[in-house]
Amino acid sequence: MENEYLDYFVKNHYTMVKSYINIGIFYVEDANLIALGPFGGNKLQIKCKNANCDESLIKFEELLRNLK
Repeated sequence: MENEYLDYFVKNHYTMVKSYINIGIFYVEDANLIALGPFGGNKLQIKCKNANCDESLIKFEELLRNLK
């Protein structure tokens, strides 16, 4: 993930944590999940915050597919 994609996720109702971003870690979250990984890496770690994670995971995967 590159820094330029943060705006894309923020526009799609995710929040980011600047302290992670400032040290080179991609970190976005919504009410149900957290996605994080190093900028320039090819893996993301997804953490569910509660039992309602499935819908948020589907939405996040769709956003990833639409990245250009």
